[in-house]
Amino acid sequence: MIMLSCYSLLADVYSCLTWYHVVASLITVYLTRYWWIVLRARATLPPGPFPYPVIGNPLGSVTHVSLANLAKKYGDVMTVFNGSNPVVVLSGTRIRECLLKHLHAFSGRPQTYMLQILEAPDNLPGITTLNYCPHLKLYRRLTQTAIRSFIMTESGPNHFEKLASNQAKQLIDNFHAKGGKPFNPGLDTIGTVGDIALAMLCGQDNITSCIDRKKFISILSLIRRLTPLLRVNSVFDVFPWLGNIVLTLAKILSSDMERLQRSISKLLYAELETHHETFDKNNIRDIADAMIKAKDEAEDKNDINKAKMLNDKNFVGALIDLFAAGIITTTTTLEWYFLYMIVHPNIQQKVHDELDRVIGRDRYPTLQDRDKLPYLQATILETLRASSVTPLAAPHETIAEIKLNNYTLPSKTTVWINTWSVHHDEKLWTNPDEFSPERHLNNDGTIKASSPNLMPFSCGTRACIGETLAKFNLYIIISHLMQHCTFRKVDNQQLDLSTGSSFVMPCKEYQMIATPRIS
Repeated sequence: MIMLSCYSLLADVYSCLTWYHVVASLITVYLTRYWWIVLRARATLPPGPFPYPVIGNPLGSVTHVSLANLAKKYGDVMTVFNGSNPVVVLSGTRIRECLLKHLHAFSGRPQTYMLQILEAPDNLPGITTLNYCPHLKLYRRLTQTAIRSFIMTESGPNHFEKLASNQAKQLIDNFHAKGGKPFNPGLDTIGTVGDIALAMLCGQDNITSCIDRKKFISILSLIRRLTPLLRVNSVFDVFPWLGNIVLTLAKILSSDMERLQRSISKLLYAELETHHETFDKNNIRDIADAMIKAKDEAEDKNDINKAKMLNDKNFVGALIDLFAAGIITTTTTLEWYFLYMIVHPNIQQKVHDELDRVIGRDRYPTLQDRDKLPYLQATILETLRASSVTPLAAPHETIAEIKLNNYTLPSKTTVWINTWSVHHDEKLWTNPDEFSPERHLNNDGTIKASSPNLMPFSCGTRACIGETLAKFNLYIIISHLMQHCTFRKVDNQQLDLSTGSSFVMPCKEYQMIATPRIS
C-alpha cells in the first residue's frame, strides 16, 4: 500500500513537470557549476574582470587591444575567461620576465581549436603545436642546430644568400612587369617567400618542378586567406562540439589543401631519401643535410635513443612546421612593410638615399652590407614592432604549478602572450602608434643594441625557431626591392592601417604601384 502511494506521488510530480522545468533545472545546474569553476579560479589566479555566464569575458573585435586596455586596470599579469576556461594573460614587460624566469613551467601547449587546424598531416610532429615533452626539446634543439649548421658553414651564408637573392630578383621582375599599374603585392610575395623556404629546407633544383606551379601558388593563396580566421580566443574552444563539426566540414571542403600538404610531405620524404644517398658532411647544402648530419653525429657518439628519435618522420614534421610558419609570418611582414613605405614616402626616400650612398646601383646589397645600412635595418625593426604580426603568440600552457607574486597558476593553465601590448606600451615607446624608424637609431645614426622590449619572435622555450632565417629573408628581399623599386599608393585609395584579431595579423588589403629605380 505504501509503495503504491509512493508511485502515485511520483506520477503526480512527473505529470506536473514541463519542458520549462527541465530546461530551468539544467540551466540552474550549469550556472551553479560555472560559478563554482569561476569562483574557485579567481581565488588563486591573478585579478581580472568578472566574467559573464557561458561566454566569459567578451574581448571585442580586436582582442589584443582589448586585453592591453584591461591590463592598464588589472595589471600585466591578469586573468580573463574564455567561456568557463580561465586564461592568464601576460602583457608588457612581464612577458619577458615571466617566460625567462619560468622557462620550463610555461613551455606547454593547450589543445585548442586553432592548434588543431595548424597540425601537420598524418600526425607528423610539429614544433609549433606539440605539447611539452622530451621529443619537443629534441626537435627544437635539432632544428636550431640544423639552421645554425646551415648558416654557419663556410658555404652556408653565401649559399643561402644566393637562394634568397635570386628569388628577390625574380620578385623585382614580377613587380616591374605590372607596367606601373596598381596591384596587390600579396600573391607575388607569398610565391617568392614560399620558393625560398622550400629551397632552404631541401634544395632548389627539384622543388618547383615537382609541384605544379599554379597549384602551389593557389594553395599558398588559400592559406593566406584562411590564416586571418585563426583566433587565439576562438568560439570553438568555448563550444568544442561546434569546433568538431566545423573541423569535419573544413576537411571536406579543403581537400585540395590536404592533398597539397600530403604531396609536400611525400616530396620531402623523397628529397630526404635523395639527401641520404648524396650526403657529404663537408658540404651542407641545406637544412635537410644539416638534420642528417645531426643524426650521424648521434650515431657516432653511440647515442642510440637520440639517433632513434632523429628519423625521417620527425625531420619531415619539423620541415613542414618551418615551411608553414615561415611563409605566413614573413609574407605578412613584407606586406606591412610595403604599406608603411607607401604611407610614408619620406621614410622610403631615406631608405633609397642610404642604398644609393652605400651600395650604389651597380650591384645588389649583400649580407655583409647589413651593418652599413642602419636606416634600412631600422625600418625593418619598426615594421616588426608596429605591425606585431603575431599579436597574441600561439597560446602557452603551464606544465607545473607556478607562483607569481601572491597568486598560484596550477598546472595546465592556459596562458596568452600579448606581444602587441609590449610593442605599443607608452611607457616603453614614445608615440607608439607612430611609424618611426628613428627610434631604433642612436644619435650618430648607428643601429641601437637589441631592445628587450622588442620581441616579434617571442622569447623563452617556445620562441620562434626560425628567427635567424626570417631576419635574413626580410633583409635580402627588402634591400633588393628598395634598391630597384619605388612604391607609391594608388590615387584616391584610402589606406587603412587598422588591424583585425587573428593568430597572424595581416594588414587590410590594398593596392600599390611599383616603378623601376634602375633601368
